[in-house]
Amino acid sequence: MATRIILDHASSFLETLKFRFDDGTYFEVKSFNKGVLVIEPPKGVDIYYFAGKIAGCFEQGSNIQGIKAICFEFNEVPITVTAENAAPDRIVRMYWKLSEELRKKDKRFNRSLYMK
Repeated sequence: MATRIILDHASSFLETLKFRFDDGTYFEVKSFNKGVLVIEPPKGVDIYYFAGKIAGCFEQGSNIQGIKAICFEFNEVPITVTAENAAPDRIVRMYWKLSEELRKKDKRFNRSLYMK
């Protein structure tokens, strides 16, 4: 289902742009440069919900135009979504795969601290 967003608040003092998804959930735009939108996911949502909203940004009927990619961190896992991988199940799989890779990397790093 296509995602529609609404500009909710712009602050030049704090240099923030806050938007709402069509269901009222807020998110913040961190930057937009050369078609790459970097956003801060809303607090308290799960990856399944958020993946659906992000995937919907690339569907026909969305009011988001000119986007090449949407980048965000979800629980410290960096994810980049493009039109080619914009499907909720693919986004969720990317999240779990990257999450597992970061966990393994962190485990090796923590182990090396104790081996000194």
